[in-house]
Amino acid sequence: MKNLKEKIIKSIKKYNRETGTQVDLNCIEDVSRLLALGISQDVNELNTNIELRSDMFGSDYWLQVEYYSKTIQKTIIFDYNWDYSDKNITEFAESILETEMEIRAFEKGLKSTL
Repeated sequence: MKNLKEKIIKSIKKYNRETGTQVDLNCIEDVSRLLALGISQDVNELNTNIELRSDMFGSDYWLQVEYYSKTIQKTIIFDYNWDYSDKNITEFAESILETEMEIRAFEKGLKSTL
C-alpha cells in the first residue's frame, strides 16, 4: 500500500505541474478536478470513485465515494460526504488510501456473506 500512496502523491504533484497551479485541497472544485483529471487517470489500482455531487438547485456541493461491487454487481455509495479538507498532500493521499482499504474490507465482507 505504500507504493499506492506514493503513486497518489506523484499524481498530485504531476497535476500541479501540468496545470501550473498548486491544487487547493480545501476547495471542493479543485479537489474534484484533481480526482477526475489527475488521480483517476494515473492510479488505476483504485476501486474508489470520488465524485462531486450537488443538490438539484446547485447550492450545496459534496464529495461522494462510490465503487462498483463485483460481488453483487451494483454501484455502492460508500461515503455520502467524504472529508477532503484541512489536509496536506500526504494526508490527502492517506485519506484516499484509507477509504480504498475500507472499501476492500467491505467487499471482502460481502463475499464472505454470500
